[in-house]
Amino acid sequence: DRSASHADVTEYNNQLIRQGPITVPKRAGSLMDMDCCRYSSPFNIADFIQSKFHPMFTANGKKLTLKVDTRGYEPDELTVRLLDDNLLVQGRKKTSSIKHNENKQLNESIRLPYGINRYNVTSQVIDDGMLLIEIPLMNSSMYR
Repeated sequence: DRSASHADVTEYNNQLIRQGPITVPKRAGSLMDMDCCRYSSPFNIADFIQSKFHPMFTANGKKLTLKVDTRGYEPDELTVRLLDDNLLVQGRKKTSSIKHNENKQLNESIRLPYGINRYNVTSQVIDDGMLLIEIPLMNSSMYR
């Protein structure tokens, strides 16, 4: 596992970025993760482009970027994982006080296209609360 501390701050396109956790792809996941992906359909480019992940390929075709709205979650409350061809973003927030307890969950997944470099995925929460995920592509000519 590779993780970045949420205390790390860098700059990206003039925005302050807090590094969020990233889990390097694994073949095994929780039963919930497996059920999520077991019944998913094959890759569909139309569904992919219109997804809430806002996918974009860089102009040179070397990288895929995805953005997910994670406002309300701290970077250490988020997990990004790859399970087979699916990207999973999960968030868990628990708050409690004398008057009430609140549990908030985020579970989003998307099937990724063929040709991604699974071992160099990065994620970071940018200052507007969006989770930015960058995935290098192995064959850039496929996505130009």
